[in-house]
Amino acid sequence: MAAAQAKAEQSEPAAGRGHPILRAVSVLLVIGLAGGAGAWVWVIVSDPGTLPIRSVQVEGSFRHLHTRQLEKVIARHISGGFFNIDIGAIHKVLANEPWIDHVEVRRVWPDTLRIRVAEQVPLARWDDHGLVNVHGDWFGAAQDKSTAGLPELAGPDGFQPRLAQAYHRFTRELQPLGLQVRQLDVNERRAWRLVLSGGIEVRLGRRSVERRLRRFIRVYPIVNGQRPGQIAAVDLRYTNGFAVSWKAGQPQPQPNARGS
Repeated sequence: MAAAQAKAEQSEPAAGRGHPILRAVSVLLVIGLAGGAGAWVWVIVSDPGTLPIRSVQVEGSFRHLHTRQLEKVIARHISGGFFNIDIGAIHKVLANEPWIDHVEVRRVWPDTLRIRVAEQVPLARWDDHGLVNVHGDWFGAAQDKSTAGLPELAGPDGFQPRLAQAYHRFTRELQPLGLQVRQLDVNERRAWRLVLSGGIEVRLGRRSVERRLRRFIRVYPIVNGQRPGQIAAVDLRYTNGFAVSWKAGQPQPQPNARGS
């Protein structure tokens, strides 16, 4: 009896050794079936005919862009169905449009592409090419009738953000005088110059630009009171003074005008 029991106990490991193999085969079969099913699903969703895009929604408030034109641009780049349409390619082509500031592209189940567009808000014309937006970024939209009334900024390449900031600041400071900035430029020598409403040219030079502008704001009511509306230019490139050019005459230096 003991011998039979010992023989049975010795035979159990031999029988047990078959179980891991069976389990492994079962796992492989499951993986194979899952892989086959996954491949089948991939073939289905990769088919452009599976859930094709039937609707394109363009959202945004536009003054310079046109919804129909954007839809035509998008239509040329739509290929594939809901699952495999190239969102990145559509985003890229729209982001390259000059009048688009930023864009969001996303799918909406089951057959819609929703595109939200933020249009550029122009601040000024940049010299004779392109525009500057309210953030101080240059963008390559054409200057046309719709932008003709914007002020003009000009300066070395890369000066756009600095000039945009200065424009905002100068506009606030000159507002109490009823003067508007029509042109703001910095030349190759980094000398600053303003052209204000009424055609008044204000030469600020390269140094102490803010201090010189404050001097202009302080003396303008006095000088303009002498000949209202007749100031052609004010040169503030002096240590403590300034010089005025009148529209009908020759430059007439003011008292205390000393060159620097």
